[in-house]
Amino acid sequence: MLVGLGLTLTQAKVALLVSSGHTTKSAAEALLVGEETVRTHLKGAFARLGLSRQADLIHLVARIAPFGR
Repeated sequence: MLVGLGLTLTQAKVALLVSSGHTTKSAAEALLVGEETVRTHLKGAFARLGLSRQADLIHLVARIAPFGR
């Protein structure tokens, strides 16, 4: 669903994880990548979606994928 908005698959996964309450550290552990990689994908997601706040991302994900999938 988020990929349909222009996000890469990894950006969408990071957005879902962060929106469901994961920290960058726990998202990195879940994806088997470093925290900086998660931050980079999160920044890319914000840019592609025209967002600047994590709260806005959480609201968008809740509307599009209300159950986190």
